[in-house]
Amino acid sequence: MTRALPGSRPAAPHRRIPSRRAVLLAGAAALPAAATLGTVAVASPAHADPAVTGGETRTLDLELSSLPQRPTAEGSSARVIAGIRATMLGATWQGEGPDVAAARGLDLDGTWSDWIPLEIAIDPEAGTVLDALEPSWLGAVQEIELVATREGEDATSVMTAHVLTTSPAAPDPLIDAGQAPSAGPATPEAVAQNEAGAQSDSASSVVIPSGGGAGGTAPTGGGRRMLRLPGGGLAPMAPTAAAEALLLAPDAPVVIARSAWGADETLGSGVSGADDLRAVVVHHTAGTNSYSQADVPQILRGIHSYHTRTLGWADVGYNVLVDKFGRLYEGRKGGLHRNIVGAHARGFNAETFGISVMGDYMSAAPPQVAMDALVEAISWKLGGAFRSSSSESAPHQVAVSGTKWPVGATVSLQRVTSHRDVNYTDCPGNAFYARMGVLRTSVQSRLDRRWRAHRDAFTAAGGSAVLGTVREIAHVEGAYLVTRLTAGAVLSPAGQPDAARVSAFSEWDPSWGLPVEGIRSAGNRRVQPFESGVASVENGQVRFVPRRFADVEPQRQFYLEVNDLAARGIATGWPDGTFRPDASHARDAMVVYVHRALGAPDVALPARSPFRDLTPSTQFYREIVWAHQAGIVQGWPDGTFRPTAPIERGAVAAFLHRAAGSPQTTAAPTFSDVPASHQFAREIAWCASAGITTGWPDGTFRPDALIGREAMAAFTLRWLAAIGR
Repeated sequence: MTRALPGSRPAAPHRRIPSRRAVLLAGAAALPAAATLGTVAVASPAHADPAVTGGETRTLDLELSSLPQRPTAEGSSARVIAGIRATMLGATWQGEGPDVAAARGLDLDGTWSDWIPLEIAIDPEAGTVLDALEPSWLGAVQEIELVATREGEDATSVMTAHVLTTSPAAPDPLIDAGQAPSAGPATPEAVAQNEAGAQSDSASSVVIPSGGGAGGTAPTGGGRRMLRLPGGGLAPMAPTAAAEALLLAPDAPVVIARSAWGADETLGSGVSGADDLRAVVVHHTAGTNSYSQADVPQILRGIHSYHTRTLGWADVGYNVLVDKFGRLYEGRKGGLHRNIVGAHARGFNAETFGISVMGDYMSAAPPQVAMDALVEAISWKLGGAFRSSSSESAPHQVAVSGTKWPVGATVSLQRVTSHRDVNYTDCPGNAFYARMGVLRTSVQSRLDRRWRAHRDAFTAAGGSAVLGTVREIAHVEGAYLVTRLTAGAVLSPAGQPDAARVSAFSEWDPSWGLPVEGIRSAGNRRVQPFESGVASVENGQVRFVPRRFADVEPQRQFYLEVNDLAARGIATGWPDGTFRPDASHARDAMVVYVHRALGAPDVALPARSPFRDLTPSTQFYREIVWAHQAGIVQGWPDGTFRPTAPIERGAVAAFLHRAAGSPQTTAAPTFSDVPASHQFAREIAWCASAGITTGWPDGTFRPDALIGREAMAAFTLRWLAAIGR
């Protein structure tokens, strides 16, 4: 994985093992590119030991000092690990370890492999050299020879070998290499099919069974399932294989998910996410290039097991890995739509995306299919983060030692950069590094052609100044395609990715539906209507109020007040599920609101009704009697109460003032149509000073106007706040 010098001092690039001085073995170099990077026919996966099956990984820890030694043709001595069928090898030590190491394996058919250089492991968090080797793939072998020296002397006596035996799983994801993918981008219809089959979870993934199913596949005339490749092409899936594709943006590449390559999620520890993506850092894993496409899943499982169980790391360090056949694999857990902080570049793990090509690319650049997959993955990730240029520079703050810059420095890095640009390392290999300019150009060309409906909506809404930075790139949640930002979200319905709408709430949930209006402010509250209700933020607290009444649409001015009043049991609406917000509020309903708001106090009913138009059988008789006894209502001079008559705004002010205990007020009349001589001038002035009423923008109160039920809900809630209830 990461290869950098200890954080204590800058120095020459960390030497790969064997060293470039070739002090070990003449045959220890990696296999020639022509032998390892060309087109490879489909092969059965390596299976070393029939006792290890089903994707399991067995690790045996062997003290090398107890094992026999055997001279090599080059004059060195190799420790011999015999009688164990294995596929991978790693090692740890205490004290002075090797500076040069290599291994080779005896295949099951009796043929020795070439010598494979072994890498010293680097702590992905601290950036320091560990007393360990990275695990290296050997293939299915029955015997291993390991050479390790320090300054030319044997160093194996202090080492412990960790012999890993991986196994294929049934099925591991596999694409037929002999089939050329077709060209062309993913169609909206294919995107809709993917989204229709999605099950939202932390990885936004869906299993594609071999016999059919939605998500990441398309039907073909011959009945086979087709796996969508990077760039939108199709390739046949192996008939007995199962694969898993992450459902992300409409033109996202297929990424084989952790569950598909068999990651054991009980291993390792938690990960964290960042609020921004500033750059993509490119790597190679080093090690051997001699692996088949069928071997890759168990290689990943072996690396995952070794890093977590043997070395105690949190997880795989890279966010995505690419094999030499052009397939992409989800690395570090947490969801590729998120900015998961990796462990791949000392001091630059936060706000970057680490992607690594499996193999050693010092002498030969990755094959074109791997470069094409890189282009797709990088452009998808940058484009999803609304980064439009692959070469523009972005500032990064150096917060730890061990990088190429002092702590506290501000470093300007291109959006697509490499490991050696930030740490002391030869990663991603000389031949690969020489292709970085071509890589940036190709990424830019793909960025210019990508789906950008969410980015356009983001820009039109004010960009980062309004919505912040992208925390989660476009991905499927329920029936929606979602880009989450630090201060909002961009949303599209399933199957219509270009129909983008902007939410001012990053807390958006699929149950809310799509926004139906923009955000509006009311005092210290900001609200936005959605299809299923209204979201609001007040005093830093966000809440969503789902729709309760059929005729109270989220766009209504007092939607929240109506629903809040109902939630408190003060307003109940009608049996048909309506609230009738535009209807005039009746006098008896006004009394009921106040009675319920004050806790429904008991009342002693008199022998005779206080109003000649009320009888004990009148609806709300008890509440009206209580209000009369409490001095809240007086009725008319003719002895009537007129319970079903609509109430005027001035009378509402009087009712609420009396229900509050008739508090004294020195507030002067504030409305142009409420003179001091008005019957309810004092009560209206008190309501205005208490924040219960604001009147109209023209400075009037309109005391004789009838009040609607919707406005009454707002008056009631403000009154409760004013009296501290």
